[in-house]
Amino acid sequence: MATSDSTSERAEFRVHVVSWNIASSPLTLNDVLTLFEFAGADSQPSDPLSSADIVVVGLQEAYQSVPEAISAVIGSDDTVELFGRCLVPKGYVRLSSCRMLGVVVMAFVRRQLLLYIRDTEVCATRTGLGGWLGIKGGASVRFTLGDLSVCFTNCHLSPHPEDNARRTGEIRHILQSQTFEINSRLQPAAMLMMDHDVLVVFGDLNFRLEDRGFDEVVELAGKKKYEGLLLCDQLRLEQLKGDRGTSGLDYFMEMPITFPPTYKYTPGTDQFSSLGKGPAQRAPAWCDRILWNVHERQYPKINDPNPQPVVKPEGYTIHMEPRVSDHKAVSGGLRILADVRGFSPKVVFLLQTWWVSEDALIVFDVAEGTVISYWDWIGLYRANFTSEKDYAHRSLTPVARGTSAKSHCSCFKISGAEMPSQPGYYVLIYKSVEYGRVIGMSPVFPIVHRESLVSEDWEIVES
Repeated sequence: MATSDSTSERAEFRVHVVSWNIASSPLTLNDVLTLFEFAGADSQPSDPLSSADIVVVGLQEAYQSVPEAISAVIGSDDTVELFGRCLVPKGYVRLSSCRMLGVVVMAFVRRQLLLYIRDTEVCATRTGLGGWLGIKGGASVRFTLGDLSVCFTNCHLSPHPEDNARRTGEIRHILQSQTFEINSRLQPAAMLMMDHDVLVVFGDLNFRLEDRGFDEVVELAGKKKYEGLLLCDQLRLEQLKGDRGTSGLDYFMEMPITFPPTYKYTPGTDQFSSLGKGPAQRAPAWCDRILWNVHERQYPKINDPNPQPVVKPEGYTIHMEPRVSDHKAVSGGLRILADVRGFSPKVVFLLQTWWVSEDALIVFDVAEGTVISYWDWIGLYRANFTSEKDYAHRSLTPVARGTSAKSHCSCFKISGAEMPSQPGYYVLIYKSVEYGRVIGMSPVFPIVHRESLVSEDWEIVES
């Protein structure tokens, strides 16, 4: 995150979006690591995680066994956990995720970004079998980032070249029907998908090339004559219709496509699949896409002395590895500019020396003007916690509801029975009900055995 305008306190957040139809293939940790390490038609090494503040991943055809599906409902989603095993060690925490059978969307953020994010919600819209089955449709994660409402919708639409009308109907239904219930006092009670300041629609949209045969597409793609092929791309043709179109996608933008078609490949190779004869032979196409839309209220103002776009795109590319699917993954970067005034920490923790399995005192300072509540809570987390639910201990704050007239200090005790029994690095987080977000986060600090403090090199470090 880089602050670009100190006057308005606007900050730029880098978002890395990934879409991949895994074709029901079981994924390994190595597959996920490879997905983030290599990008481009030449499989060049890359490191998007070194600069991305937010990582959003959308999978399609990520089907589960019955035991896995039950586990995802009552506990953890193995697929989401697998991506967490890659991203958490790199400093990310899972913000939220949503699954609809094989359609999965998950959002990870840098831990310090929790101070700028509120009102996280998920929603899903089924379009399979006339809306009865979630094998097709859209799964979304939305949240407010600074002053901007943002939404990421992973879609899997109907296949086959001749089903273009069905596809456009499905995406229109998703765009128009998805509604989020926002419980925060700082947002309206309900919010439509198209009401968001920034809306990213991505996934296996399944748009094909009109009137292009397999051999012709393979030949032109081999010569990297992509623009000629894209003149017949159903998605672009639909967008050119403008108000005459039926999908609503004419409002959306896409970065230039400079990579080969993402479908259909022979799994395990980089060769287009030639299986089938006649209409059954699938001509390669750019099925997997990343689109975005900025609401008109965020357009630069005429009298703005320093107009800047809310979204700046960068790095739209294909991932030739891993090769476990007949689709190749695509990824794209977006730089989102948001106003973060009022999002500085309102609670500052005053750290003490903490011992394993011994009583500890949580001491924190509340800034002047901060609204506090009985229902606020403080969580103790391991430094590498995976999500907001992954706490070692959590307590409601024993403070009276009201607005802090001046900065003041509060404290309460955690008993030794509630303290971690193993040494390690930890962090404290203050979650506010009034603001709907984290308003305080401590530096990373050690909890150690009393007798080991002088013999081990423990120190407080910045998170």
